[in-house]
This record gives sequence, C-alpha cells and structure tokens, in this order.
Amino acid sequence: MPDNRKGRGGESNTRYYRAALMLATIPIYMGVAPAVGWWLGRWVDGKLGTDWVFQALGVALGFVSAIRETVHLIRRVQKDLDR
Repeated sequence: MPDNRKGRGGESNTRYYRAALMLATIPIYMGVAPAVGWWLGRWVDGKLGTDWVFQALGVALGFVSAIRETVHLIRRVQKDLDR
C-alpha cells in the first residue's frame, strides 16, 4: 500500500491543514486582543482616576491590532498556498 503522505499529494494536504490551523486562530485574536486592551485600559483608568476613557481606547486599539494581525495572517496563508 503506497504512503500518501509522501510526494506531491501529501505535501499539498499538509499545506491545507497548516492553513486551516492558522486560520483557526483568528477568533482567538479577535477575542483576546480587545480583552487585553480593556484590562490594560481599566488599570490605567484606575491609576489616573478617569472613568472609562482608557478602557474604550484599549478595546478600540485591541480590535485594530486584531484586524491588522488577521490581515497579515491571511496574506501569509495565501502566500503559503500559492507555492
């Protein structure tokens, strides 16, 4: 029985599995980055005595960071799959 993991077919499947696993991290980015921004913003608000200003700024920067990393990840996956 031939080993399908070797050669062009197995190599192609490995690439697709890797791409799927990399893309599966997108929800983690979208959840963790704003949560960390909120937590850091809350800490800064507590130190400065402000109400919610830095919390909102932290969440917004977290979303921007998550979107930026998601775009970077998608480009990397496309580049890997085009090889």
